[in-house]
Amino acid sequence: PNMESGYGRADIILIPRNKSWAGYILELKRANTNDIEKEAERAFNQIEDKKYETLLKKNGVKDIVKIGIVFDGKKAVAYY
Repeated sequence: PNMESGYGRADIILIPRNKSWAGYILELKRANTNDIEKEAERAFNQIEDKKYETLLKKNGVKDIVKIGIVFDGKKAVAYY
């Protein structure tokens, strides 16, 4: 299940056992337009806008990697 964090639910949040390691937030989308690079950027911005990093920060994680990924068939584009 998606865990609530900030103002909504991120698709994937990876919380490291060792708080000195990086935590990861991934927002996944399916392509709706021909500009999947722009859609990947929007997915990344959703992470920022909805403050999905709140859960990681509450768990003491300082290094947070945010990645927006858009899938178009077998092709994927990431923005980070």
